[in-house]
Amino acid sequence: MSNETKHTPGPWIACLNVPTAVIEGHIIKANYDPKRPIASLWVGGGTKGKPEQVANARLIAAAPDMLKALKAVNTEYTLHGSLTDSHRLVKRAIEKAEGE
Repeated sequence: MSNETKHTPGPWIACLNVPTAVIEGHIIKANYDPKRPIASLWVGGGTKGKPEQVANARLIAAAPDMLKALKAVNTEYTLHGSLTDSHRLVKRAIEKAEGE
């Protein structure tokens, strides 16, 4: 697991129902640079989106915070020297997020 951040730094924010040049959708932006989109989720039709689409946008926006929290939990687990099932889940989630 790397300590080097390869993704766009967080925090990220979900801007819901934002019109773009072609579509209306949910845009995920880096909070430090509101002009920099991270991702967009298509909604279309000028609607506010289905609850699932809103939930997806919020989940994506929370990703940097969740990764930071998982790394903190991993450090605590490592300091206590226990490799429990929950520790394995934490480690796998970090590895998945970092592409390892």
